[in-house]
Amino acid sequence: MSPERNRTRVIVGLLAILLIAGLLGSLTYVAAQSNVATEGQFEIGDGVNPLVPGLGDIDGDGLQPGPDWDDLFGANGTPKDVYDEFGALGANGVPDFLDTFDGLRVRRDAAFLVDDISAGTAIDGSVAVGAGLVGQGTVEAIHDLGNAYAYTTFDRGNDLILYAGLERLAPGAGSIVFEFNRKRFAVDADGAIVGERSVGDLRVVADFPGGVLGAIQISKWEVVDAQAGAFDWSSVDTLPINAEDPAEQCNAAGTLCAVCNGSTVGGGDWTNYDSEGNVVTDLSADMFFEFGLNLSALLGVHTYDNYYGTRYANIQLTTYDDAVTPAPQDVALGSFIRASKLAR
Repeated sequence: MSPERNRTRVIVGLLAILLIAGLLGSLTYVAAQSNVATEGQFEIGDGVNPLVPGLGDIDGDGLQPGPDWDDLFGANGTPKDVYDEFGALGANGVPDFLDTFDGLRVRRDAAFLVDDISAGTAIDGSVAVGAGLVGQGTVEAIHDLGNAYAYTTFDRGNDLILYAGLERLAPGAGSIVFEFNRKRFAVDADGAIVGERSVGDLRVVADFPGGVLGAIQISKWEVVDAQAGAFDWSSVDTLPINAEDPAEQCNAAGTLCAVCNGSTVGGGDWTNYDSEGNVVTDLSADMFFEFGLNLSALLGVHTYDNYYGTRYANIQLTTYDDAVTPAPQDVALGSFIRASKLAR
C-alpha cells in the first residue's frame, strides 16, 4: 500500500475518532441537562415520570432513586441519621442527606421550617403587620403557612439543583413567595425583617388562583442599572400550570418543574395541621406544593466550584391575599443546615 493511501487511512481514522468523541460529548451534555423531575436525585412528585399533575407526595419510595421529604427529615424537623455512609441501618453521626442517597458525601444543604399555626383564631407570632414588619395576629387558614422544607444537591453534570416544598392549612386563592438568600435575614426587636440581598438570590412565586396551582414565576436578584448601582428582581422564567396537560408541569428545558397534590397524601413524620389547626396525619388536596429547579442553568451564578461562595443560607416565605390588592399575610424565616458544619 502506498504511503499516500496509508496517510489517508490514518487521517480518516482520526476524523472518525474525533467524530465519535464529539458525539459522546454531546450525549454527556444531554445527560447533564436532564429534567429535574427525572434526575434521580430527588423524588419530586410521586417519582413517576413524566411528572403528572396532582401527584405530589411527601413519602419516599425505596424503589425510586433519590430521597423524598420524609427520607430527609424526622419528627421534629431535624435531619434524619438512620443509615451509615454505606446505606446500612445504623446512625453514623452524619445526616442521611449528606451520605446516604448516592453512596458519596457531596455538597448538599437542607432546611426545615416550622411556622406558628393560627387557622384564623389562634395568635400567630409571625403575621405580616406592615411592609417588612412582622408581629402577632391571626391568619386565615388559606394563607396560613404550615411546614416548609428545602434541599440542594448536584446532578450528574455538576449543576446545582434546588428542591423545595411547603404545606398550607387550606386551599384558597392567593400566592406564596419563596425567597432564598445567600446572607441571613432576621427579625429585629421592632419586628422589622433585616438583611441584605446578594446577586444570585432567588425568588419563586407560586400563584393559586381559585385555590389551585396556576403558575410559577422565577426571578433573580441582580444589577439592573450598573451606572446607578441599582439592584432589583429580574424575571427568569414563568411556568404556567395546566392541570389537564402533564407536559405543562415542567418547562421545555426541564430546568423548572412544579406539582401540587390533587388528592389526600401522607403528611410525613412531623406534625401536620388541617384548616382548623387540628393535628392530622394526612394532607388534603392542594395543601402540599413542591418544585425543583436547576439553579446553575437558570441563574448562571451557582456552580460546583463556587458552591461555598454562592450557596443559600436563608429562606423567607410569605403568603399573599391577591383578592383585591396583594397584601402580605403570613411570614416564616429559616436557615439552611449547611453541609460544611455537619460533614466529617
